[in-house]
Amino acid sequence: MNLFYDYDRNEIFDDGILKYRAARKKIFSFESDEQRINRVLASVFKLLTERSPFDAPKEFFNGKLETFLTCRAVAEKFGIKIGDRSAEEIALVWIYATLIKADSLTRAEVQMFLKALPEILARPFPICRELKELAQNKILPGFCEILKNGNVLKGIDSWKLRSDMLYLQNLLSSINL
Repeated sequence: MNLFYDYDRNEIFDDGILKYRAARKKIFSFESDEQRINRVLASVFKLLTERSPFDAPKEFFNGKLETFLTCRAVAEKFGIKIGDRSAEEIALVWIYATLIKADSLTRAEVQMFLKALPEILARPFPICRELKELAQNKILPGFCEILKNGNVLKGIDSWKLRSDMLYLQNLLSSINL
């Protein structure tokens, strides 16, 4: 502590940070709700249209599931169209491609997908049938196996997650798309 007190004197004035004032003001300026919504919608549009899910390299999909789930929710909320197609349907195609092509999914990504799955299955798009089959035949069984082996969860909430997964498994088997 003696060294700290010896050197903690603040005797030299440094105003070097002031040269970043304009950039900081631009970055941290407040925007209206309308500006924020327009910025988000533009980001969703760009993300869903700047490349094709069929041509994107496999490594592109790693860590993107949450992004595409968010795009789907935003597209549904605002009824976004891209050309004559629903942006939500395009986002669902990206979600499907991500589930198929990503090298691996994190526990959090799987949980986010499974949490959104009942809402996704209620949508009227043909891709929803493929998402149901993928979840039913690959994602849920694999995730339940990991949970059963205890490799993912430690702690008291594991019973709840297992229960949620079994509920979703039963729900998926009872839904006919």
